[in-house]
Amino acid sequence: MAPVNRWAVYTYTLPLKRPILARGANRFQRKGLLIFRRTNEGVRIGEAAPIEGFHAYTLAHVREELIAFCSLSKPSNRNDLSSLARFALEMTEQNPSPAIPISVNGLLSPTTPIDPSFSCYKIKVGRASLAEEIKFLLNLSLPKHATIRLDANRAWSVSEALAFWKGIDLLHPKIEYIEEPLRDPTQFSTLPFPIAVDESLPQLQEHIWDIPTLRAIILKPTLQGGICESKKWMQKASERNISAVVSSTFESSIGIHALCNLAAAQPKTTHGLGTASWFAADLIAHRALPHNGFLRSGSDVQASDIDTEFLQLDAQG
Repeated sequence: MAPVNRWAVYTYTLPLKRPILARGANRFQRKGLLIFRRTNEGVRIGEAAPIEGFHAYTLAHVREELIAFCSLSKPSNRNDLSSLARFALEMTEQNPSPAIPISVNGLLSPTTPIDPSFSCYKIKVGRASLAEEIKFLLNLSLPKHATIRLDANRAWSVSEALAFWKGIDLLHPKIEYIEEPLRDPTQFSTLPFPIAVDESLPQLQEHIWDIPTLRAIILKPTLQGGICESKKWMQKASERNISAVVSSTFESSIGIHALCNLAAAQPKTTHGLGTASWFAADLIAHRALPHNGFLRSGSDVQASDIDTEFLQLDAQG
């Protein structure tokens, strides 16, 4: 890594094993930004990696945000920055948490084999017909004590959601929740089954606590105001005995290690941080790959740990 004076911003490009399918984004490369900031503790690293078609901001926009912020002689208000930029900056200020095991859910689809090391599996639904997805779920052979999280990504009407829930009646004891089941999130309170709120969180805000079957909120700091804002939501959820599930948006292992440090505040919750397996190569040798269904918090990535092969310098000061 080139010497860092006060700060430096790099672009990275990493190859993927399989494409990220997110609202039109279908790419076999993952592009993102790394910011290096010199602090009293040394050079600290943050990451911002918008997904085209998923995040509201482009890579170029976030790059300019970070460069402009770091170029200021005095700190400015971060509230005007995107969640991506705030996440990256707050990563550079985050202290490693204690080293504890972080349970993560496995990711399942009709084309992926079942890894029996996980105690919880996340499955996307709302992509095929109700009949096809119900049949797939009923025919799954999961480990005996494993639980299931379903994510519909706002695919259904109320009647479709109710028909789906009725169709998987035999699986009800194993279902933790269905995430974002309705196209209209203001109707969540009409549903009789356990739900989780993800992309509707910025829209619903404090009204989520009025949903009688709410079981979890999904925290994605790159979409929801950064690390500090996610900590506030965590505290609110804890006070109401609601799970706060920290989830990645396909960051590199650097970003996932930072998310593990955030997840350490909820050690009894299974988190959505098993996405590093999508990458054919990564920025650090100590990859955030689950072992027996767990990651470990407490990692403190150093500049010397990073493989510079995948980096291109944008600006420094």
